[in-house]
Amino acid sequence: MGVRAEAKEKRRGEILAAGLDLFTRKGFAAAKITDIADAVGMSVGLLFHYYPSKEMLYEALIDMGTEQQKRLLEHLKSTEPTPEQTLLFFSTITRRILAEISAGFFPAQLYLLTAQAWYSDEPPVGLLRGVSRKTVLTVSAKQIRRGQSCGVIRDGDSHALAALFWAALEGVARTLAHAPPDGPRPAVPKAEWLLAPLSGTGQGIAGNWRRISPATGGHVCSPDRI
Repeated sequence: MGVRAEAKEKRRGEILAAGLDLFTRKGFAAAKITDIADAVGMSVGLLFHYYPSKEMLYEALIDMGTEQQKRLLEHLKSTEPTPEQTLLFFSTITRRILAEISAGFFPAQLYLLTAQAWYSDEPPVGLLRGVSRKTVLTVSAKQIRRGQSCGVIRDGDSHALAALFWAALEGVARTLAHAPPDGPRPAVPKAEWLLAPLSGTGQGIAGNWRRISPATGGHVCSPDRI
């Protein structure tokens, strides 16, 4: 890549970062293209050479975010842990997302922007490319019911527990994304803390409660609950 091309890509990255910051802080409707241009020190006309509209800039960011969500959703759909391994399955997801969003402002804000788009009516229609909060919650709830059948996940409405799990991760992303850029980075909670509400004991994986079978000494699975 030549020097000119590298400079152009650098500017494109600066535009994406500025747009992402404003979209996550103000929302799609309130974020102005003039504010994004000012943040990167260029005219609106020059910015339009990179992204011809605010909608196209937003779409580029959503595409980046939904690629992450698609990979996560595929993992959720394609992985079939045994009921006994369900809490470990959610632990793997939690650690993976925490590692991504704690890597810097951009990944935390990108995760948050995609989560915000799930709830909002503001963004242009059709940008989420088939990745919906409902789908993620439905697939997660199915795995939760599998864990409940063996007692590794607490009793309760599986959709409510799934919503609680993802809301906790979104809360961490929001804290990291909105931290002052010139201040210390907020501490990232341990994965076990976020998993504690699923385990039912407040102790995460190590302390998950169990139904013990006198015959096997292990978990008792109830297929009719899955």
